[in-house]
Amino acid sequence: MDTSSTLRFAADLRAVIEAAGFKQTDLVKRLTVSRSSLSDGLTGKSLIPMNVLKEIIKLCKADESAWMKRWAEVHQDRRGSKNKPTPPAGADLAKIISQALGTQKGLPSGATVEIVIKIQVP
Repeated sequence: MDTSSTLRFAADLRAVIEAAGFKQTDLVKRLTVSRSSLSDGLTGKSLIPMNVLKEIIKLCKADESAWMKRWAEVHQDRRGSKNKPTPPAGADLAKIISQALGTQKGLPSGATVEIVIKIQVP
């Protein structure tokens, strides 16, 4: 997930809130949001829900269309990063095995390796 755009969004939103003279505790009292959800959104841990953003923007008298556009862009960035292909799980295992065997080039294509795992249960 693209955390940098989420972090920038959260930092800019905090600046708007502070400029309007509000604190997080003020917002929790005035908005339909939990303290933890608001905190996660304002620190960039998660993207603040659109309905909460609308309430904040209205309360702070900020430009709603600009903020909705930014929210949509960040939301899309986050969705796009979730759709990126991930390497196959065996890729890391092959690297570990080749390192254990002392080879720098990795395993030859089509190589078979037998792995024995022993687990001792107390």
